[in-house]
Amino acid sequence: MESVVPCHANWSAYGKGMGIKAKDTYTVPGCFRCHQCLDQGFSLTDAEKRATWGWAYNRWLPMRAAKLQEAA
Repeated sequence: MESVVPCHANWSAYGKGMGIKAKDTYTVPGCFRCHQCLDQGFSLTDAEKRATWGWAYNRWLPMRAAKLQEAA
């Protein structure tokens, strides 16, 4: 079974800096391969990485909100 890992936003607009990850608020769940793809990029352009992460983040927002509400 594949594991799910948090894929952080990799841009300064989300708090990313030299040696600093973006806040956990700016993560999306992904498999190891997705994380590598978004982190190292392989053959993706920065625009493609941003678009992919943004799509996943917007799709994950309602589920994140529901999970946080359940935990409260």
